[in-house]
Amino acid sequence: MIYCSIFVSYTIKMSPASFDVGTDTALLYQYGTDFHNLTVNYPKSCPTSSKLLISAREAFCWALGPLILACVINLVEATSYLKKRESHINILLKTIIVILSPFWLILVCMIGAYEELNKRLGQTTTEGDAEKTILNAKMIEVSTEASLQPILQLYLFLLTLSCQSDVSDVYNTCITVWTIIQVLSFLSSMLSIPRTFTNVYVNNQNEMMSSEATISYFSFLLMGVISRILIFELLAFLSGKKHKLC
Repeated sequence: MIYCSIFVSYTIKMSPASFDVGTDTALLYQYGTDFHNLTVNYPKSCPTSSKLLISAREAFCWALGPLILACVINLVEATSYLKKRESHINILLKTIIVILSPFWLILVCMIGAYEELNKRLGQTTTEGDAEKTILNAKMIEVSTEASLQPILQLYLFLLTLSCQSDVSDVYNTCITVWTIIQVLSFLSSMLSIPRTFTNVYVNNQNEMMSSEATISYFSFLLMGVISRILIFELLAFLSGKKHKLC
């Protein structure tokens, strides 16, 4: 019962990052369903004559790339973690962790809950590094998937808006399941970047920052993230589609 309560508390800590990955995976599935259909372009609601549209294959590749990058870095992080704990983990558990390294966010949540349980039961006197491991896992997610995915999702959403002639068309086009997921994916990624960097900074300051200072630092990072994404969107719309990814 104690472990369940601890695990739930750690799961809540990881829920924003997990939600971000979940929405991006759902969109990847959507693009994958049209992967072999060469006539499908995104956004589907825009005229096919538009030069700014991207094919289903391009959308799939752009969405898959950040996830693959995150999985590779997660594998490296999991391997590094195992080397530090080599004497405390048996071969079978090592193999399982390596195989499940793409789900490193979930694994560190379970590891953190286990360490916290041992600490409460008095089975260990050391502090452990669960919080640091969780922050590292979040940093991997925001530095790869959360930094790159919003560029694609916002581009497709803005292109959907630009193709509509009046307000009623905007309402009918944008109020769909996949468009809502697209917006949620963008917002969760955009917010997760400053939130994670703020948590890391506060942790490095031994949590001595006031609430006002933390909010100010978060707002400063958020403005930087928004500015960077908008610059990429402006570049994409001005340059048009000239090169294909796949």
